[in-house]
Amino acid sequence: MEFRLRTVVLFAAALVILFLLFGLRYVVPGTVGDVTLAEGNHKTLVVFGPALGGRAFSPDLEKLVRASYPGADVLIPTYKGDFFSNLDPFDITNRIEGAIRDADDQHHYEKIILFGYSLGGLLLRKAHVSGHALEDDRRVMHGRHPCVDRVDRFVSLAAPNRGFPTDKPKNLSGGLYVLSQVVQPFWRLTGTGQLARNALQGSPFVANMRVQWIDLFRLPRSPDLHRPLIVHLIGDRDELVDREDSIDIEAGTASDVIIKTLEGFAHKEIGTQIYEAGGERLTPTGEAIELALTKSRNEIPSHWPENVPALRTDPNIKQLIFVMHGIRDESTWPTEIKRAIDKRVGDLVAIVKIISPLY
Repeated sequence: MEFRLRTVVLFAAALVILFLLFGLRYVVPGTVGDVTLAEGNHKTLVVFGPALGGRAFSPDLEKLVRASYPGADVLIPTYKGDFFSNLDPFDITNRIEGAIRDADDQHHYEKIILFGYSLGGLLLRKAHVSGHALEDDRRVMHGRHPCVDRVDRFVSLAAPNRGFPTDKPKNLSGGLYVLSQVVQPFWRLTGTGQLARNALQGSPFVANMRVQWIDLFRLPRSPDLHRPLIVHLIGDRDELVDREDSIDIEAGTASDVIIKTLEGFAHKEIGTQIYEAGGERLTPTGEAIELALTKSRNEIPSHWPENVPALRTDPNIKQLIFVMHGIRDESTWPTEIKRAIDKRVGDLVAIVKIISPLY
């Protein structure tokens, strides 16, 4: 009897392990969804990119968008996932960018507003550079679309502009950091978490988007090159995004970029505490988001944004060495190679920069 029981337990354990290794990836929750367009006066298009949890995660933000632009057409992707979802961010951004193209081809908007919260900010940045034909990583290239010349602003709310961190952010608790270090190997082992993994620092999706964004905003000014206003809002208690993550956003000139830190808000709170109790009066956070969405650069009080210095390059660096892993290689050997090269460089350290994947 005892032998049979042990055999059943071992057999059940084996089934569970096999399911985790080979079956879980097919049943994890997550839907790419579609892109919905609520039609208005066809003069202004507002594109709202929700966080990882989808529209249901932050309904008050969607309410604020509609209140800030009454009568505007509002385009919202309906993806929904969690940290184990296997959604493809390239697929999601292609759908978003294609929906913007289609809506503009039909209505020829006077003004377009891009507004992304958390993961939504990453996805909309990618959609914007794709619209500029910076799309060498797409399976099918579509070329530049004239709608990008009518993008009035891009508002980023707690978006991880360098990707979600792989190192410990200063506001993340030790317990959650340890949990994240356990979850990442679990993702790789079980073939899950593709969406979150592709949103991490150093992933091909994020790395390509960052280079494309910086290339776009470092182009010389010309009458033919339209630059939208860039506004990035972040909470000072955000446990996923640090102020230093805004370096890409600063690729534009100081006159094009506004960064504002909102005191007392963590990553979730900044996107959910929009209205006072009762649901009609805006909180200070809601007012800040509304200002970022609606006011022109000249209408924003001079004391409101933080000082944004121009992004600088180091003229002393004469050689760059990139240590890159393969597409599916997520081991730590590139960092070890970087350390070895550092030792060999010696006195040339002032003119040689070595970059590993987690940049």
